[in-house]
Amino acid sequence: MTNARIPVLATSFATCMVLMVAFLACVLLWSISHHPAMHLLLPHILVGFPAVTATGIIVGLIGSLVVGNVLGATFAVSFNVWNALSARLSA
Repeated sequence: MTNARIPVLATSFATCMVLMVAFLACVLLWSISHHPAMHLLLPHILVGFPAVTATGIIVGLIGSLVVGNVLGATFAVSFNVWNALSARLSA
């Protein structure tokens, strides 16, 4: 069994970029949509969404950056630890 490792920094940056693109897609869809349920739900889910202004979008992008980095780093570190532990136990 090989001891595969995930690079922590690359994983956290990739997760952060995915969440930032998703945030921008939500902002775009929110500005196009006229469905009231979407206008009521998204401010509770996304950080910085209640005010779709330049400041709100910047705050939302920074929030996506922080959350993406934390999630990606947590996943990569836990994967690497679990993989190393399982390699030691199976040997």
